[in-house]
Amino acid sequence: QNGRRKYTERKKKSKINDSRTGRTAEESSILSSPHSTETAMSTAILFAFTIIPVHFSLQVGSAITAVSPSRNLGFVVFLVSEDMKRLCPISISKRDTEAVVSAEACTILQLLQGIDTATAIFPANALHKAFGRDDGMTLSAVCVDLYDQIIDNNTSTEFVPRCDQVMAARKAPALVSAVKKLGLQVSEEEAAELLLKYSINGELSQIGFKTVLNALRDETTPTENVFKTSLLSQDGAQVTVRPFEAMAFAIRYKVPFRIDPTIFYHDLAFDIADARTQFPLLTTVTVLQVQALRLEAQSRELTNQAASIVASAFGPRRSTDNFDF
Repeated sequence: QNGRRKYTERKKKSKINDSRTGRTAEESSILSSPHSTETAMSTAILFAFTIIPVHFSLQVGSAITAVSPSRNLGFVVFLVSEDMKRLCPISISKRDTEAVVSAEACTILQLLQGIDTATAIFPANALHKAFGRDDGMTLSAVCVDLYDQIIDNNTSTEFVPRCDQVMAARKAPALVSAVKKLGLQVSEEEAAELLLKYSINGELSQIGFKTVLNALRDETTPTENVFKTSLLSQDGAQVTVRPFEAMAFAIRYKVPFRIDPTIFYHDLAFDIADARTQFPLLTTVTVLQVQALRLEAQSRELTNQAASIVASAFGPRRSTDNFDF
């Protein structure tokens, strides 16, 4: 009976709003609790770490609050609104429908846990590549906007496809040659169709060329046509990047987000209280970081044990030892 009474009391407390935040206990758990279910955590993180950091900071952009594989959107990163009441999912990779399988998703999870291996998918010089510059770069912010509100300072005009068939046919061989260098195959007829759809007078802007590559690789994520992500440098330059790159840069450089608040009222956004229902495999950033600390502690213990074994095996020779060669 005592156990039943305590269970009832806990149920009642879970329905009471936190007087300081105005959130329910369930909403608060989504935002900050490290005690997510072990099932959800083990299902969402299906990979093993081979590198355990010795020292790292757990501070990341405050807008990133959780991650999850999902059937419709793939692997998503959740951004939280300023009032901490709404979540907006940003799709990173559409392959991760039931578990984490893509390199992009694994990279995001590792970065959130303080592990930055600077692999080919997100190298150490990724920032310079994104801006196309070799000089010193300082990232100021990561921007997230609705698709029709993005402004790319690297192009002279807003992206509006304008190209006739004659121009597209004439420019098609150059596009075939360009994508071939990236390991992609496309016929001149297909190239002409892509130029008709994405070019301006037969010329592809940086956004247009990336869009063509995504179309050829079938890499566009489910939310990429809704939300646009970009990087803003300290000197005011702005460049559009894939959602994966935007989230990875925000975590690596710990820069703030500039988020259009209307994204939290888009059809894909939802109340925090509905998070577990819509995304049962959702795992909070806090859980990921606690898991990293546990792994680090386990690694340190194993290292100490190994050092102790080595020391005992190769320590000072005892007087009773007798080696005959």
